[in-house]
Amino acid sequence: IGSLNGLFRYNLETKELKSISKDVYSGLPHNTIYSIITTRDNTLYIGTYNGLCKYIPESDRFETINLPADNKRSNQFINSLLEDTSTQDIWIGTEGALYKYSPDTYKIEEISFFHDNSIKSLAIDGDSNLVLATDNGLYIYNNADNSTSHFVHDSRNNRSLSNNIIWGVFADKEKNIWLGTDYGISLS
Repeated sequence: IGSLNGLFRYNLETKELKSISKDVYSGLPHNTIYSIITTRDNTLYIGTYNGLCKYIPESDRFETINLPADNKRSNQFINSLLEDTSTQDIWIGTEGALYKYSPDTYKIEEISFFHDNSIKSLAIDGDSNLVLATDNGLYIYNNADNSTSHFVHDSRNNRSLSNNIIWGVFADKEKNIWLGTDYGISLS
């Protein structure tokens, strides 16, 4: 469980809640947790207010994953994480950038088109495109050819996004995209 006050582990059998303290477990970049994913190979990644890490069960510690520095910002706020199960890459949405992390090679690539965008939530749509919820509307990114589509609210069109600030995105099995915005839900 990620919270503003730290990372916690809840045991479903014993119903015990245990704090995973930054002071006890080395490598956890910050106590404020914004995103957590477990990948297909059972690796746990944690995005915090100031950095990204993964849990190393053998040593019961966290290993920091250093992202490229952004001189405009005092911290590396990780808003969202998503595994692309077809490539095993990890998409990292931050306050100001989008990164693709390849765990096999430890390569981190910034997708420059999204520089200075706040990436709040990520999903993969039914056509294997990356869907990005931002403070600047909805983006669809095709990683294969690096093409991008951008959708924003248009007050003249009642079928446009309800608001450009999108907090959450979900792609369902019927290829619908659900968006939670500052002004309600939009569905595509």
